[in-house]
Amino acid sequence: MLTQRLRSGLEMGEAFLESSRSEDGLWRDFKTLAGLSSDWVTGFVSYALIQAGAKPSLASTLLCLAERQRENGGWAYNRTVPTDCDSTAWVVLALSSDPLSHSAAIDRGIRYIRAHQAMPGGGFSTYSSSDRIEAYIGKTDVASVQGWTQPQTCVTAVALQAVLSQEAQQNDPCVDNALAFLKGNREPSGIWGSYWWSGNAYSTYHALRALTGAGAIRSCEQVESAQELERRFCGSLRAGAGSQENAAAFEAAFVLLALLLILDTSNCSAAERLALRLLDQQNPDGSWPATPVLRISPPLTINPDRRRNWHGGTGTGIIIPDQCRCFTTAAVLWALGAYQSKVEGGYQPADRCS
Repeated sequence: MLTQRLRSGLEMGEAFLESSRSEDGLWRDFKTLAGLSSDWVTGFVSYALIQAGAKPSLASTLLCLAERQRENGGWAYNRTVPTDCDSTAWVVLALSSDPLSHSAAIDRGIRYIRAHQAMPGGGFSTYSSSDRIEAYIGKTDVASVQGWTQPQTCVTAVALQAVLSQEAQQNDPCVDNALAFLKGNREPSGIWGSYWWSGNAYSTYHALRALTGAGAIRSCEQVESAQELERRFCGSLRAGAGSQENAAAFEAAFVLLALLLILDTSNCSAAERLALRLLDQQNPDGSWPATPVLRISPPLTINPDRRRNWHGGTGTGIIIPDQCRCFTTAAVLWALGAYQSKVEGGYQPADRCS
């Protein structure tokens, strides 16, 4: 029964995303003062579909992305905004599904990403001084955007995955320093905070995935972090923060993905509950409901968690949903696709992590 529900849900979600793709092959979402995002959103959606094992052909989409690469090797939120490390990392990850066709673009993208690593420290920033984001938003110097140019955990985790996707050499200082940054920013509870996202699941999952890809975290630490995420998510539902019928699909997707990194006997039931919850939330058109998840801090803000007066309007100091529902739907498909692979593969959860 669950297997059939998973297949049906995945097919409906894929059909929704296929119908949402523009004629140029790109997806667009998250309306801000800069307009809708294209390159960043398309990189994420494409990679999520690839990870989900989705059927839609992405060849034309990946070709369009490759053609939109800037002279400096990066990609951006959209064509009008300066390039940034996070958008570039997502596009590189997507293009890496067809490395022979896009090797030159990938190599240039990796060089751009590596140039955004801040030393000492090892973390990656969204923007560097060479991106000139301050000029784009009408500021006079890079100090006026110090929040956006500081190393960020959520960006570092994805940038490191992009670097690792290209078989980085052992003892690569870029990798070693980024791993040290992620380990150093793990909170005592086992989770990671985020700069650009309102919850902890996105950043925690990607930090765990990057550390796992580099063989730099013990399995028991993975399980502990995933279980802490699940406890917090369920606690927020009980507290009413996400108790509405269609709330928190984006957060739930990354909690599920974190649990799936290592399915211990103690968390496989939680994974099934999350998968069923997500299936219950699917809209009739195949999408999943969007909630405010993207947090755009004022550019001087160093620690957005200390800010209290967030709103849902335009500009900065906002938390907004992906109103086209492409980003959330892709995230859920990624999670459910991963869960389907476990279920249909007849997985045997470990008795105890090591």
